[in-house]
Amino acid sequence: MNKYEILFLAVMVNACIALCYMAVMGIRKQGKRGILLGFHMLVVPVAGPLFVFFSYLDFILLRCAKVACIKPEEISFRKEKIRVIRGDSLQRGINQVPLEEALLESDSVSTRKALLDVLKEDYEDSISILMATMENEDSEVSHYASAAISDVLSKFKTCQKKLEEQYRSHMDDGELLTAYRKYVYKYLSYHVFPQTEENYYLLLCSELMEKAYANFPKMEVLDYENWIDLLLEKGRQEQAEKWILRMQKDYPKTLPLYRAELQYCYLYDCENFGKCLQKIKDSRIMLDEDTLEVVRFFCDV
Repeated sequence: MNKYEILFLAVMVNACIALCYMAVMGIRKQGKRGILLGFHMLVVPVAGPLFVFFSYLDFILLRCAKVACIKPEEISFRKEKIRVIRGDSLQRGINQVPLEEALLESDSVSTRKALLDVLKEDYEDSISILMATMENEDSEVSHYASAAISDVLSKFKTCQKKLEEQYRSHMDDGELLTAYRKYVYKYLSYHVFPQTEENYYLLLCSELMEKAYANFPKMEVLDYENWIDLLLEKGRQEQAEKWILRMQKDYPKTLPLYRAELQYCYLYDCENFGKCLQKIKDSRIMLDEDTLEVVRFFCDV
């Protein structure tokens, strides 16, 4: 076999590979991607298919190693995970931005002024920013932030004790139980407690959630999702799995369920992560922007 025959054979095999690739991608409903890469294989014989193969192999190896370019905590599976400017007061929202910008600068005067502006208002929605400010190099700034967080914790404990007394006196009151568990959950999500106290309130919230599930079904879908999200953040895999199963029973084929399943599989069940993505793609549910970005990132839709 001379060199021209070898070249012709290589071109034909390359063409067959490219056409097969286009067909497979068409079956997988990724026709645009299949045509683009298939055409690339045709015009760049041998090197084209090798490039596509090794790129895909690299992606698979990285995904299975759970180092797919980003960290789990950097993925937003729902909008509530992103700390945004919110609240009834426009001025309070406006004041958060200068504080975040001031933290990135070395100008202590600007940071102090921005912090004081926030502290003049109701700063509960700025707790995450205040937590970051506690690490500021300026001792005065960190002191103000620490004092504000201490004040938040003090108010929480006072209110929590009142709710605890009311709940223990009226344990059959579903509305009171709902208010109590949501109050404890809200402050757990702020991540303001020392580790020992955080474990205590997480256990308390778990008991309240179990009580609510056993006696006052069915809970709101976002209650399920928020609780599962918190359990996953705290590394409570078994509890999260139990609540996902409950959510599957009460709210099947809903976007919050798909988001919870996707986050769980990404953290603890890599083998079924692709199945979760495909289930979301095959569903007729309208996806929010953040979920759509996650699906696009992993599927190249």
